[in-house]
Formats: sequence, C-alpha cells, structure tokens
Amino acid sequence: MMEDDFSYRNGYQRNTRRTVTFIPRFTIAVILLNLLIFLFTDLFGFAYQEEIVDWGALEWYSVLKQGEWYRIFTSMFLHSDMEHIGNNMFILACMGYYLEREIGSVRCGILYFGSGILAGCTSMVYNMVQNSFVVSIGASGAIFGTIGALLYIVLFFKQKEFQYSIQQVAFLVFLSLYSGFVNQEVDNAAHVGGFIAGFFIMGLLSIGLRRKKNQ
Repeated sequence: MMEDDFSYRNGYQRNTRRTVTFIPRFTIAVILLNLLIFLFTDLFGFAYQEEIVDWGALEWYSVLKQGEWYRIFTSMFLHSDMEHIGNNMFILACMGYYLEREIGSVRCGILYFGSGILAGCTSMVYNMVQNSFVVSIGASGAIFGTIGALLYIVLFFKQKEFQYSIQQVAFLVFLSLYSGFVNQEVDNAAHVGGFIAGFFIMGLLSIGLRRKKNQ
C-alpha cells in the first residue's frame, strides 16, 4: 500500500511529508548586494560629507532642486561603518526571512523597495520643512517597512499561526523606534515613514494574497 502524506500504523498518525527548507532568495540577494557595495565604498572611505553625497546619499536639495531622484534608491545601499551595516543586515536577515516565507520573494521585494523609497521621501520632506541639509544613508527605512509589514500580519492574518505574537512585534516596534529617537544621528523621519509605508503596503499586498487563496 502506497503512503501519501500520512500513514496510520498501530493506532497513531504519522506525517511522512518531507520538510522543504525555505531559502529567502530576495533577502539573501539584498544582503549580499549591501555587503558588496559596503566593501567597495569602504575601500575609499567616507572621510567627508561631500564623498558620501558623491556616492549617492540622500539629500533633499540635490533631489528636488537638481533632479537627482536616483538618490532615493542608491542611499538605501550605502552604510557608514561596520556597526551601521552589521546592525541593519542582522535585522534584515531576521525580519526578511520570516516575511519572505509568508508573502513570497516578489511581494517581499515590492514591500522592501516601496518602503525604502517612501521612507526616503518622508525624510526629504521633513528635512526640507526643517530647513535642514541632513545627508542620509542606510537601509533602515526599508527594514522598518518589513517591521511594519510584520505588525500588519500579526494583527490581521489571524487565521494562521505565526512565529511572533502581537506583543513581540509591538515590543520590537517600540524598541526600534525608541533606540532611534535617543540617537541624534539617526534619521527618525525615514524610520517612521518606512514603518508606516510597510504597514500599508502589506495591506495592499494582502488583497492579492486573499484573492489567490480564494481561487
């Protein structure tokens, strides 16, 4: 007798389906790209603010007045030092793996880059209103988008069991935002913008996920 997914022997049920190891391809690719870019730029160093701007850092005047819109994207792949990129990539590895496993690589990519772009826009608007010429780099805006997406999942995907509880994700959100607000060198506008963007982008993506499930 052929065994399918389950077999019954001696009065108990045994699952014979093989567990498939999930590989978060998008998350791995983004981490590797960030590391390669950091290694390349670190060879030349960021000794002066002008050098950071030349590499593609985000600055509202260059974007809005000089039309260098590419900076919203390139700034997501620049990091100042080992601690900066180490912290960001560690959080991305943890959050990205779980998120990509739940929504897929394509949707994870849309959410990551969408959150990063909107985080950059939020940062520019805030600094422009403050008449501040702050230069921003780092993937944290996009990473906060993944945190916002996870909060949406634990709040509204109640039909599934998840690794993280609402309390755990809420604490992660609080801890992440608090650590930013106590550090004057952190672009908190980008963090808040990325988090809100990730939450609402996940809401839009969930419409497609529900439609696919119902087909």
